[in-house]
Amino acid sequence: MDNALIQTVARELLGLTLTDAEAALLVEPLVALQQLVQAIETVPLPYSADPFITPRSSDEWLETWPEQ
Repeated sequence: MDNALIQTVARELLGLTLTDAEAALLVEPLVALQQLVQAIETVPLPYSADPFITPRSSDEWLETWPEQ
C-alpha cells in the first residue's frame, strides 16, 4: 500500500482529493487494517454456512450446536 494507491482509492471510491502528506499519514493505519482483516480471515470456524443449505440440514445443525 503506497501513497498513489491511497490517493486513487480515495478519489475513485470516496470522491476525495488527498495530498501526498495526507495519503502518507494513512499508509500505516491502512496496512494495519489490512493485516487485521487477513488475520480474521484465517480464524477457523467450528461451523460453516454449509449446514444451512436446506431447512432440514439447518435443524440438524441446530440440534448439534454445543450447549454453553
